[in-house]
Amino acid sequence: MNCVFQRMIANTVRTMRYCRSVPFSPDASLVNKNHQDVRNYVRQFNVIDNQRILSQMSHRLEPRRT
Repeated sequence: MNCVFQRMIANTVRTMRYCRSVPFSPDASLVNKNHQDVRNYVRQFNVIDNQRILSQMSHRLEPRRT
């Protein structure tokens, strides 16, 4: 196996173990949303079908780790 792939799998397993060890508690703000607020929020979604733009936006949100 590729070392990079092994690290990726190990990180995924660590994340899953951590998430399973912490009880789920949804934000109170999510519980209080009404139907119209959710509908308006979803209508503002845009489809990004350009891979380059999608990658650029992704890297802005989560820069690569060095």
